[in-house]
Amino acid sequence: MTNDTRNSLTDFDMCLALTQQAINSQMEVAWDIWIANSDFFDKFTRMEKKKFASLYIPDTESEGSGMKFELDPIKLNLNVTGTKLAQVEVTLPIKSITVYEEKDLTRKERRDMEKAVENCMREKQENLDDEDVFNKYAQQYKKDNRDQYFNEFYLTPFTISFLSTIDQKKPSSESLKKMSFEDLDAVKKYKGEVNKASKYEFPDSVFSIEYLCMKFTDVDLVSNVSNDIPQDIPDKHSLKIRDSISKLFNKNKTDFVFGKVVFCQTQEYVPTFGLTDFSFHVKGNDDYKKASTLSYLGVFGEQELPKKKKLDEARNKLADNWIDSKKITGVDSSVSGLMAISKFVFFEKHILPGCTKELKVQPIKEEKGWKYELIPYEDCKSRNDIVNAKYLIKVTAWLKIKPKPQTNEIEIEGKIETTANYDSWVIGLKSLGRESWIRLAGFQTFNATIRLKDSGGTEKFQINTETSKDIKFSEVTVEKEEVQGLAKLTKNKDSFASEAFKILMAQKTANETIADLQKKNREMMKTAIKNNLKTIDMSLAEKSFIPPGRGVFTFQTPSFSYAGDLLFDVIYKTP
Repeated sequence: MTNDTRNSLTDFDMCLALTQQAINSQMEVAWDIWIANSDFFDKFTRMEKKKFASLYIPDTESEGSGMKFELDPIKLNLNVTGTKLAQVEVTLPIKSITVYEEKDLTRKERRDMEKAVENCMREKQENLDDEDVFNKYAQQYKKDNRDQYFNEFYLTPFTISFLSTIDQKKPSSESLKKMSFEDLDAVKKYKGEVNKASKYEFPDSVFSIEYLCMKFTDVDLVSNVSNDIPQDIPDKHSLKIRDSISKLFNKNKTDFVFGKVVFCQTQEYVPTFGLTDFSFHVKGNDDYKKASTLSYLGVFGEQELPKKKKLDEARNKLADNWIDSKKITGVDSSVSGLMAISKFVFFEKHILPGCTKELKVQPIKEEKGWKYELIPYEDCKSRNDIVNAKYLIKVTAWLKIKPKPQTNEIEIEGKIETTANYDSWVIGLKSLGRESWIRLAGFQTFNATIRLKDSGGTEKFQINTETSKDIKFSEVTVEKEEVQGLAKLTKNKDSFASEAFKILMAQKTANETIADLQKKNREMMKTAIKNNLKTIDMSLAEKSFIPPGRGVFTFQTPSFSYAGDLLFDVIYKTP
């Protein structure tokens, strides 16, 4: 379980924190899509659209010398110091660097080539005195005999790194139709889920998709001298590579998309985890860079995101690492990230409503959980006659619900307390003391455990509960038991006294009497715990979050953090 974080979701309803390692594992598909949509072409550079980008850069339009290299998918480094809040480091691997250079010919080699070219021109009946035609035939002859006239050698592969800024972008429905049918289908599917759950047809304008993307139009690798370029690469070749890649990025107006979120733009009903707004946050992990996270921070329903400076402050509150490095190295497990649901959202929307309805009181929010204080039960009667008498019975009860950190358990505890008093005295002689009295006081405690478990699956995710077999009520603890005066005469014929005795004693022990008086509260507590907490209406449509690799995220192994937020391990499944 990824439950070691000390972060607390107080400003957001949810957080989907994806590790740098998981994001980079999906970059090949995102890179492939970006390259396929590339509009970078000019007469000096050719780009082959494959799973990688293969570029050929001739020295001039007519010469056969030049350079060819391949670009591997980019990688992101989220652990960058001294940068702006949304900046990340992009690393571009350059491999298979091949340089073609024209050989320096000896006088004899040059004369032999000229004769061969002249022979070709004669065969085609070309004018031998036309210098331009001669140069054209000479260049073609060199290309046809590359081994004789060109040197071919390979350079050491290297990487180039630069900073880029992550941004959110919301495409219009029209541009979405042109850009991605897959994303359009995701929006339609999400709409169908919301409409089905709410039994209300929301219009298309309610649903939207946003991208997390990077713009590369301001990348300048020519003046960037911070790159670790091997010393054996000549400056002219290094410059040519950097210049061509800068052109590739700057001329390609297509955003590099690596994350997508489908959400519902309404203050009305949305699914359990249906986002109505979101932002993002980059958090580096100094202990293990691959455990650095890119987080989607969202709100549900009527909630609103913090604005401007308050949003930055809210992000900075999440100062702890979301993911333990052991969770992604395979030492303890191998996860793609973490899903966190605010404890207030989870408990106040999915745990407490049933109890509130059953117990008929509102919960009181405490530091670690919630407390219900039931309306006290009182039974009070008195009689004024020759013998004045009065009895008072009072039963109070409370119940607490709280998450148990580092487990998948919800702890429930409570207490029912009873006091019962009976007094009688002869009218006018009260100063002489009571003729009889009864004093009873005692309590019972109880506890129960609810365990959360996930249903698994890739299309739908649900949380179910498993209540401990028995709600454990303790034996009654008698704190006070006094029966004095005429009250000891249990066959007292006085009708009022008999009623009091029937309620308070009735030939039973004090334990039995108190237990009987508390029976109604016990049954109410049992119903609240067993009937109203056994089912949680909680589901997550995984297509709300679309990975760059076009697979799906699955959520499993629920547990509670130290702050009480509900956490899940996130596993990425390829399509």
